[in-house]
Amino acid sequence: MLNATTAGREEFRAEATFAIRRDQAPQVRRWVRALRRLPAGVRADLELAVSEFFSNCVRHSRGGRVVVGVQCAPGTVRLWVTDPGSDAPAAAPAARLPHPLALDGRGLCLVGAVCSRWGLDIGTTLTRAWCEVPAAPGPEGRLR
Repeated sequence: MLNATTAGREEFRAEATFAIRRDQAPQVRRWVRALRRLPAGVRADLELAVSEFFSNCVRHSRGGRVVVGVQCAPGTVRLWVTDPGSDAPAAAPAARLPHPLALDGRGLCLVGAVCSRWGLDIGTTLTRAWCEVPAAPGPEGRLR
């Protein structure tokens, strides 16, 4: 589901809701890719970030539904993924370099590489991962 509100040519906000299931990851990435009001490079960076954030929801959250949102303001674009949280004690996220032979653990390092800022807001009933990217990083994104 898409709820989009536009305010002027450069500013807009859009949200969509998805089931927290591994098979929904391609739909989440497609939703970000379809935000044609954003430059291609911004969409590429946000697609990488939303993929990591959604994967972490699948792995760590209680399940249910997730809200993915994007807000564009002059100079910056913010993406967020809000889920029902986890039953495990909250731990501060950290971008750590994994062992070179590890098959996972690089996602937050990549988010940090393409985003100017990112973080995690942990509440008692919701967890929100968010990031910000410059509104115009270039035609291919920051890592491409």
